[in-house]
Amino acid sequence: MTAPEARSSADLLSLLESPDERERWEAVGALVERGQPVVPELVSVIRHSDPMVRYLVVTALGWLKAEQAGPELIAALGDADAGVRYAALVAIAEMKLEAGAERIACLLEDPDPEVRGAALVALARMGGRRYAEAIGQRLSDKSAEVRELARATLANLGHR
Repeated sequence: MTAPEARSSADLLSLLESPDERERWEAVGALVERGQPVVPELVSVIRHSDPMVRYLVVTALGWLKAEQAGPELIAALGDADAGVRYAALVAIAEMKLEAGAERIACLLEDPDPEVRGAALVALARMGGRRYAEAIGQRLSDKSAEVRELARATLANLGHR
């Protein structure tokens, strides 16, 4: 078997569909090691039918801090899969892509508590004081973890 780093980018992208989880993550690592030149190829599969492939692609774009993929990452905030939405939140927050802030604020109402929590963290990283009111509304979230995260986020922003 050929080592992942010796394979073509096209071969690595096809490995994202592998049933072997280790092989998928090795392919992601090898793609990320190639750096920014691989971003267009990753973007070309960001709407793949398999949510795991979309998750891996969004994660790789985040690790690459691929700001040029900002519109695609912002679009991924509306993905049907909570894992993809979560990964997009992490990537956008890491890059502090202000263009995604309003979409992130909408995810404070997401049905998935992990996505709501990630949206809190993302807004805090992107200039949370502007979003303190929206973050404060999560103090009455149905999830205890989200409520606690909202409290901690507001405390870190200097609100009590």
